[in-house]
Amino acid sequence: MYCPDLREKIIKKMPISQMIERFVSEMIVAKNVQKLAAKFAETHLQYDMKKAHFDGFAMALVETIKSRLDCYGTITLIQVWKEIITDVTTRMFKAYSISKKKREKALQQVDQFMRQHQKV
Repeated sequence: MYCPDLREKIIKKMPISQMIERFVSEMIVAKNVQKLAAKFAETHLQYDMKKAHFDGFAMALVETIKSRLDCYGTITLIQVWKEIITDVTTRMFKAYSISKKKREKALQQVDQFMRQHQKV
């Protein structure tokens, strides 16, 4: 199991097989990987994810593709898929990190505002 610490948080909402299927479907129709990454970032902020979670998801995705390709999965083809998936999950992690920083900054501003107005 990849990323066992997220099992209780995410997998209760959506089984991993469904998560991978949905991700692949969205990746296929996506015209802009950056927009897909930003969408993912916004929907996953609640999970407090780390780089290792993105790496784990990438590994699970590569393993899924490898098993689906079976005897057609040459070393070269699997390597190409691994590079694509690594690129996409790296972009997702960057977008997630940016969204997380923006959210933290906004929460700090709200907190500061509340403290200032409680004194009045």
